[in-house]
Amino acid sequence: MKKIIIVGAGPAGSSLAHLLSERGIPTTLVERQRDFSREFRGEGLMPSGFEALCQMGLEDQVKKLPQVKIRGMEIYQKGKFLFHLEPDLFSQDPGTNWISQPALLEMLIGRCERKPDFSFLRGWRCVGLVEKDGRVRGIKVVQGSEVREIEGDIIIGADGRASMLRKLLNPKCHVYKQIIDVVWFKVPCPEFIKNGIGLVALSPGNAVLSFPVYDNQLQVGWLIKKGHFGAIKRQGREALFQNLISSLPDHFADYLEKNYEKISDYFVLDVACSRLQTWYHRGVLMIGDASHTMSPVAAQGINLALRDSIVVANELIPIIRDGRADEESIDEAFKRIQCERMKEVRRIQKLQQAPPKVLFQQNILARLLVRSLPWLSRRTLVQGMVTRIANTFVFGYSDVTLKA
Repeated sequence: MKKIIIVGAGPAGSSLAHLLSERGIPTTLVERQRDFSREFRGEGLMPSGFEALCQMGLEDQVKKLPQVKIRGMEIYQKGKFLFHLEPDLFSQDPGTNWISQPALLEMLIGRCERKPDFSFLRGWRCVGLVEKDGRVRGIKVVQGSEVREIEGDIIIGADGRASMLRKLLNPKCHVYKQIIDVVWFKVPCPEFIKNGIGLVALSPGNAVLSFPVYDNQLQVGWLIKKGHFGAIKRQGREALFQNLISSLPDHFADYLEKNYEKISDYFVLDVACSRLQTWYHRGVLMIGDASHTMSPVAAQGINLALRDSIVVANELIPIIRDGRADEESIDEAFKRIQCERMKEVRRIQKLQQAPPKVLFQQNILARLLVRSLPWLSRRTLVQGMVTRIANTFVFGYSDVTLKA
């Protein structure tokens, strides 16, 4: 039977490994991190992602993972309260949940490790390709001073936005220019953040989004103009903090000042949004962020990755089981995978571009639009448009059903 190598044990790689190993297909999963305890950012699980996990037979396991249901948000502008937003689609089950990605990945890996034909190389980095006759036949991995070559018939690149496989293959890429970066940190959750209601503070040139998450923490994302963090940081941590709280409502700013020492280290996400023009190259298929890096807008990364893995399983498992997985059939399957997933990826990436432009392009029209949010939110036409966009983010843009 054909052997599959998956590089990257994030949501796309781990969920695909689960689907393959459950069906008895020899699978090797390679992950450069020794464990998943490092802080992940993509932890917004939408109903589209939860449904994908349910189709994988993991509903009960997922419900037991650390998570908090996000029910709505309070919107502030220049420190003043604008309105409370608690849409029906957030209150419905399963809703939108902030889930522990490390716990999710460990659960997936644990299930894979029960299968005899699964192997997991934890703490090994992919550093090269094994090629023959113009096609990739395996990968080179290292751990410390030890080097190995792993042979495989099908190579899947699921190693994220900084994909080594993508660098080695150097495919052409469509890039959306981004105008923001995100500064992330956590702090103990304050009492005024209750029942899954987040707080969003808007002001010219930056925005702060904060939501209660598992472990009684508050996840804070500070949106700033791209490339500006370095200049702010050089002024010192205190100056950075003062820049942050200047746009917050008084009660939130006071809370952060009182809990200054409890704030986790700042982590800066260089926001990117791009997709490969062709997802498969010389026998390698790229999926998840490796093929389509998502902006953090509307927390789409983990959900699209899970849906990618279902489509890959649908195409590859039948031809492997039936003994039809020759090189031509594999490449045709790769082509169908990209064709099926591209429609949703393209649509969501396009929708992700609008919110930062409204918040950060401080022209008269943008400022008027932000000031008019309370009034606009009550207009039937606007409500319908916003609902359609929200449904795409929450439920996905295309039908993804596990068939394999």
